[in-house]
Amino acid sequence: HETTMENGMMSMRPIESIAFSAGETVELKPQGKHIMLIGLTRALQEGEEVPVLLEFAESGVQSHLFTVHKP
Repeated sequence: HETTMENGMMSMRPIESIAFSAGETVELKPQGKHIMLIGLTRALQEGEEVPVLLEFAESGVQSHLFTVHKP
């Protein structure tokens, strides 16, 4: 998802992909581009590390650990 501000109104919209080159850093953060986890079976705790599978066009599926932060 990406959070945007338009005419004083904040909104989120899903995005299909994020384009970036090898070696480039993409920052995921609240009120910007972020990953929304849907269908969780329990509440996540701040500081918890969560494994997430990401699919890359060139290198396939990779597992990454993300740390849960309060928005």
